[in-house]
Amino acid sequence: MIGDVVFFFFFQAEDGIRDAQESRGLGDVYKRQVLGSSRRYPNLRVIWFDAHADINTPDTSPSGNMHGMPLAGLLGLMKPPGFEDGRYVCVTPDRLGYIGLRDVDAGERVILKDMGVDIAFDMDDLQKSGITELTHRILQKINPNNEFPIHLSFDVDGMDPMDAPSTGTPVCRGVRLHEAMDMIKIIRDTGCLVSMDCVEVNPSLGTHNEVALTIANARVVMANALS
Repeated sequence: MIGDVVFFFFFQAEDGIRDAQESRGLGDVYKRQVLGSSRRYPNLRVIWFDAHADINTPDTSPSGNMHGMPLAGLLGLMKPPGFEDGRYVCVTPDRLGYIGLRDVDAGERVILKDMGVDIAFDMDDLQKSGITELTHRILQKINPNNEFPIHLSFDVDGMDPMDAPSTGTPVCRGVRLHEAMDMIKIIRDTGCLVSMDCVEVNPSLGTHNEVALTIANARVVMANALS
């Protein structure tokens, strides 16, 4: 059984070297990739493209699944077993923006409000304003002068299941592939995109054609980020 496949790209803009690595399994992969980039770029800003807020804690999560808690760890709301020293804490609310949300738990909504994360756009926002305006609004909030590095966490379930069916937690009414491409281009053209993860492609889910489509679109996403 093949598990979730995670693609992580790290861009060294200063010398043009671009390295890529592929790892299997999710677990704390979000935290490790964001943490790794934040160590190199202490002023890192994070754009979280996802259908889910991923900010549950053990006290708020209906399922208790750690899969829905990576941002809680990055923000210091919880400390996973073995990491009680807070080594994963590297994100602050003012440096975080969401896009693509449409499956957010009640407890997560409270956390977002209490932490003052007001750049958390859902699909209703997208339908009203469009992906271009929302992306510019995120950038204006977290990086108004294009002076800070950006990490893009790209969960394929942020896209509509029509474009990414082979993923563990698909949610209808998602961002279409062409809209995701527009978002990435805007972020890339700032010159501030230094790292990206593309996660939750699961080749063990769906038909052969669905798997092929999801992988192909994930590749398009990454190729677009790499320009």
